[in-house]
Parts: sequence; C-alpha cells; structure tokens
Amino acid sequence: YPVTLRVTDSSGQSATTTLTLPVRGAVERILDVGDSAVTLTGAWSSSTYFPGYYGSAYHHDGDTLKGSKSVTYTFSGLASGTWSLSATWITAALRSAATPYRAETSVGSVTYSANQLTSNGSWNPLGSVEVPADGILRVIISNTGTTGYVTADAVRLSRTALQDTPADRFARWAATLPAADRGPSASPL
Repeated sequence: YPVTLRVTDSSGQSATTTLTLPVRGAVERILDVGDSAVTLTGAWSSSTYFPGYYGSAYHHDGDTLKGSKSVTYTFSGLASGTWSLSATWITAALRSAATPYRAETSVGSVTYSANQLTSNGSWNPLGSVEVPADGILRVIISNTGTTGYVTADAVRLSRTALQDTPADRFARWAATLPAADRGPSASPL
C-alpha cells in the first residue's frame, strides 16, 4: 500500500517521499448497498423487514423485471493478487436459488451462483478472484435468469497476510544498500 511521508525540519524545509509497504495481517474490504461505491441499476426496494442484514438495510428486486436490474460494487485501490469473495443476503421463502455474482476486472470475469434460500446474514464464500495491477474489481449482482426475489446486501473481499520470510527480509535489507555494495549480479549473463 502506498504511504506518503513528509518530513519538516526545524527551519521549515521539508521533503516528501512515497513508499509502497507490504501489508502484514489479514486485509478486508466491505461494500454495502448505500455506500458511494455501490450503484443500483433498475428499481430496487430497500427493506429492513427480515433481520440479519449488514448495515442499515438490504435491497431486493421485487421479483420483477427480470434481466433489467443489477447492483454493482466497485472496489478500487486493491493490491494485486488473489482475494476471497463473499457476500451476505437475506433468506426467506421465494428467494432466488441461483443468483449470479459476476466478478469483473480489466483482464476478465468469473460468475458465481449463490443460493439465497439459505445462510441468512452470514458471510457466504463465493470463490476467489485475481485482482490485476490496476487494483480495480467490480462485483455485479444481477436478476438475469433468476426465479424468485434477488436480494443485494454486502460484499466482502478478504486476503490473508503476506508471509514475511527471512528471504523477504534479506531482499528488503539488500535493496537499501548502494548498488556497489550489493555484490555481483545474480544474472547468469
């Protein structure tokens, strides 16, 4: 993750530099309907009727106008690599047993199917996604091809900690040395 440091001495002179730091520990990003990075297409109804939703409410498609409604969750600023995708939804009779969750990046997409008749209010794992270097991922819930009510609540991306091995620590230390002190090149050429 990029971190910008600004240092000011006692005379008022300052310098700024940006460093990219690896994250240690689990990382989690959650978007919920109502967040500014979530866009609803078509007429979705907001509800608090059934308990177990994430945040202040959930949305449903009213089981109408199939193929014309979607909810897009746009994650940005993600570190590239593999992320786990999960979602919450509200279960009830007449929910969709096959709700499509499409994960899209600049290099491709994958669609997961979720049974919204089960697992009320839980984080339900959908699968994993590869986030490219641009750090942008869109998750789209659609009512295309569904039977029953489609609910949209929260979507979560999570990633496990980067491992800090002795080789990683040595490489970070060696990168701080002047080029002349790094020793011979590892290149066979």
